Amino acid sequence: MRVASRSNRGGRDGRNRRLQLLIFPVMALLMAGALFLVLRYMTGETLMKTEEPVYQYFLDQKVEYDEGTVVIPGENGIVFGQGDDRSAGDVTPVYSADSEALMLPIDMSWMDPTTKREWRVPALSRLERDENGDIWYVNGDDRIYMDGGFLSSGRGTYVFLDTVSLQFGGMSYDLEPFSCYYVANGMYRIYRYQNDELAVETTSGGNTSVRADKGYRADLTVGNYTAADGSLRLLAASPSLLKEIGER
Repeated sequence: MRVASRSNRGGRDGRNRRLQLLIFPVMALLMAGALFLVLRYMTGETLMKTEEPVYQYFLDQKVEYDEGTVVIPGENGIVFGQGDDRSAGDVTPVYSADSEALMLPIDMSWMDPTTKREWRVPALSRLERDENGDIWYVNGDDRIYMDGGFLSSGRGTYVFLDTVSLQFGGMSYDLEPFSCYYVANGMYRIYRYQNDELAVETTSGGNTSVRADKGYRADLTVGNYTAADGSLRLLAASPSLLKEIGER
């Protein structure tokens, strides 16, 4: 790393100043779970590399990336690679190819069916599923149990953390945890995580709803949530309106 030179006043102060110049450009080296190694610079630039093979569905295509692929985060998702090798990513989850885990490219809201509250889950967070089927939020040293529910981008992308039945246009899909549903270019796309299958359907009007085995249901078109006890509430229009997960 090249650092601009300054005059050397000598002595201990001069050595300390040179040491600061070498240290300050890199502010932190941390793990965002285990999918990505993150290097943050004082300039605001963030460089990321995949720590294991990952994949993401971009529209109708499954795109796979090797360990060590450069990842550039942004407000509208992430970009994989650099220079001529750069390829656009999407706002859908990035899944680990080696473990039951995913990373969120953008902020999403989480509806917690236990507390009936919504929380903001920040971009680059990792969700992982353990050997007991429990799902955990992981971000650096933070680790929080997520008792099911679902995630919403506020822009037509949903990730389910329970076994659910998704219904729209007279069709029904039974989906497992970590499955995803999103709307793009006038088409419904339903990703079944367990089978690694993507279904694409044309939109046909009417409401899209989801019903979970735990008893709650949600109208994703209107944006409301009905708890297992019958209580009704509106879903947040944007994750930015919510407190971050784990915040008191």
